[in-house]
Amino acid sequence: MSQLDQHRFIFVLSCVILAAFAPRVLADDDDNVIDLLEENGTYYPDGVLDKQAQPIQDFFSPYYDFKQFVYDEYGLDFGFSWAVLFNQGTQDGPKNNILVSNFESFGLWTLVDDETFGKGEAGWLFRIRNELLNTTNTEFRDSAGIALNPNDSTTPDDGTLISLRQLWWRQQMLEERLTVIVGRIDQDSYFDDSTYAGSDKQLFFTEALATNPARHFPTVGLGFNIKYQFNELFQAGFGLGDAVGDAEGQTFDTFSEGRYFYAGQIVLTPDFTDLGLGPGTYRGAVHYRDSSSARPAGWSMALSFDQQINDNLGAFFRFGTSEAKLGRIHTVTSTGVMFLQPFGRYSDRWGIGAFWADPSAGGRDTWGGETFYRLQVTEQSAVSAGVAMFFATAEADVLAVFNLRYRLVF
Repeated sequence: MSQLDQHRFIFVLSCVILAAFAPRVLADDDDNVIDLLEENGTYYPDGVLDKQAQPIQDFFSPYYDFKQFVYDEYGLDFGFSWAVLFNQGTQDGPKNNILVSNFESFGLWTLVDDETFGKGEAGWLFRIRNELLNTTNTEFRDSAGIALNPNDSTTPDDGTLISLRQLWWRQQMLEERLTVIVGRIDQDSYFDDSTYAGSDKQLFFTEALATNPARHFPTVGLGFNIKYQFNELFQAGFGLGDAVGDAEGQTFDTFSEGRYFYAGQIVLTPDFTDLGLGPGTYRGAVHYRDSSSARPAGWSMALSFDQQINDNLGAFFRFGTSEAKLGRIHTVTSTGVMFLQPFGRYSDRWGIGAFWADPSAGGRDTWGGETFYRLQVTEQSAVSAGVAMFFATAEADVLAVFNLRYRLVF
């Protein structure tokens, strides 16, 4: 057995042992198609949104009636989202601002719902992303002398991404304790998520507070994920995917090349109500990726902790590290708080976070902080604004990045 095969065998065996003997773990359903559809039906209490927004709600009513009819008759749920992000840095030069547009179409079609075989659903997510000011995240980083992107909406060098991000079959069995997903998968949707620091289209802008840049997942590709919920406190999962998956390419033939990505995760969701706190979500994951033409083989690991303090406050901590040869970031950590009902507005969010990143290629560490406020204007739309500060950069002692965002979900 070669050394690479030994690594694969040890990794898979450790995941199996972890799933079999770990005491208590449960993960959120991190599939972003499911999250987007659940968000589409979010209820906002009376009085939270301005009464002036009612004409907009009335405008969308026929559309939602049609969606309800399609779901009742055919079991098909679908939606669309559009988010525009703007970042303005204080560094000199022409590459100091970014304007990126994200459009997504997503859906879930329930085709099987049987007592014996469980529930079977087909899901998809299609994305069009455009950089509108001809400045990519890489160019912004280089001009500012920082290791982190100002957002997590990266585009190729030409500024345009058109991608069938997800196309899969999900089967839920054993009273929905066992979930198997097979198809074209975005592995980011299943491992190392965060309730309060996991989306630049909804929450924090800065890469270190919107994702884990130290992990080195393939973008998308064929694969499968298995999750088993042992009880209400414990779930374990394992995934395998195409290590050379490409978000831009829509082909499915690279899976047969035999280079794979492996991931295992456990998540605890204890409820600390007796201690005066709310529920928490504590994730731990390990990943291994075979070599490809773009990068060598290597390991990474991640921790992601979310804890609701009370009805108005949540806290988070994230840590990620990988073999330094794998990518741009070797180690990253972030922490902060999220106000869940700022100023009595149940659907608004106000976040304050801090981060530190160690780049793989040497150079100065990047550290700083960010604050943002998201104002929910209607049930479908929200406007966000904030500022991020980067300290001890390669170009200056302090760099400020001012952020704006508009998001529409329908």
